[in-house]
Amino acid sequence: MSETEAEANLFITWASSFLTSDSKQNSTAIHQIFGKKQNFQNKPNPYNILPMLHDTHTTLYSEKYPYLDLIIKLLLQEESNLCQFVTITPSPYEREARSFLQGKTIEEVLEQNLPSFFLREILKLKSEHLLDYLTTHTSRQKLFRLIHSIYTQYPHQITFNQFTNIMEDSLRINLKEIVYKWATCKHDGLVQIKDGEILPIFNSDLRMGKIKISNNDKAEELISCQISRGDSIVNHNFYLQPNEAKEVRIIDIFGFFKINTLSKNIPGNLFLISNPWTMANKTPIKLDPIPGKGWYVLDLPLSEFDTPKNEIIVDNEDSTCFKIDLKQNLIQKLWESRKKKYRDLNPLHKRTKSWTPTFSENAYGKYIKNYLYKSGGDGTAKIIWETYINTPGEYEVMVMVHDRSPVTASFISGGTQQPEKKNLTYHYTVYTGKEEKTIEITPKKTSAWVSLGKYHFHKGKVRTTLSDQGEAEQFIVADAVKWVRTDSLEN
Repeated sequence: MSETEAEANLFITWASSFLTSDSKQNSTAIHQIFGKKQNFQNKPNPYNILPMLHDTHTTLYSEKYPYLDLIIKLLLQEESNLCQFVTITPSPYEREARSFLQGKTIEEVLEQNLPSFFLREILKLKSEHLLDYLTTHTSRQKLFRLIHSIYTQYPHQITFNQFTNIMEDSLRINLKEIVYKWATCKHDGLVQIKDGEILPIFNSDLRMGKIKISNNDKAEELISCQISRGDSIVNHNFYLQPNEAKEVRIIDIFGFFKINTLSKNIPGNLFLISNPWTMANKTPIKLDPIPGKGWYVLDLPLSEFDTPKNEIIVDNEDSTCFKIDLKQNLIQKLWESRKKKYRDLNPLHKRTKSWTPTFSENAYGKYIKNYLYKSGGDGTAKIIWETYINTPGEYEVMVMVHDRSPVTASFISGGTQQPEKKNLTYHYTVYTGKEEKTIEITPKKTSAWVSLGKYHFHKGKVRTTLSDQGEAEQFIVADAVKWVRTDSLEN
């Protein structure tokens, strides 16, 4: 560090002690995130000269939304990632940040003392959420060009009213209304996303991506859709009204198709990849005539998301799903109690000795998509799905199965990745009310409903059990079970 830089940092530290909030912890957190300190007091400090000290770029001044300048700057920092297709490893804290945001406005978040890395993750989600609001009216590229133009025209400071007027005149964006919606949003909507797939189109280079989505809440929800076209990201955002369901389709040549919402459902997005390998085993869909490139949002009945009347489904999140773990000593219990509720399923987490929940967009779930996993054991630890059969008869038992075998220990310790020596086998037991049957299945490299067979069930409590029997280097995954009535209800 040069002598000039040292003197500047010393002066900034001295000035900060007089001109910023008294909350040292939040001040430090913001400084670590953005390389500068910001004031998040509800009442802005009229003597705050930190923007001039820290940043030569334009400052967006708003008395009502003092954090808006910081959010816009964060968007500008991430511009290349938000407008161009780049491969980015998802943050391990994103889903935890989504969960933390539920029921809170941006101001309520900023009032809390949070670690800098976690606060950054939340602000990143909120900045992209504002971007989605703004780009319901324009493309991301046009929006960023306008912001750069504004900051060139106003090199030091611009007021919120001035910024709003330029947005209205240039892009017909009602910024005041949008920022109010965004700032007061509590992210507690009930959105369901399902049946996402990409299909090749017969006799065409085009592909069709489609996803079904519903809003079961009392307020409208912002839905963000994206594809990658070459190196660029193309977006289509819209509002899903209460008790409304849609099927979103995209017809184009694209690399990925993503749908996202910042609501109560976790994970809040579905990400589908389109490439020659994923398309090779799919049957092309015949469309006559083939529609032109573009987005198509089609109406769906809300009943499309209802559980069929002949099915009973028990998820790992339900109250009638029970887990039996290995006995633990006091130290192990204390260690388990300190772990966060949901944990990313990572090959480095091998030898996970207790059933641990993790989010996955491939898992079954209405709003929370997750499953339980643990390392293979001797069969002592179990997951039990229980339900009550009112009408005796023939039912097919189906389980949602995921193959999540980690790589071998040589790779985990720094060696070369190699396939497992032994195929993963799941050991289930089906109890029909009077008898039990044990079934072994070997999952494919996918996530899918797999049948355990058809059985005659008696009236009363029945259950399906999965044991942890398996190799220590394998993950046993427990998600959901459904009982499907196969004989006619009349009989």
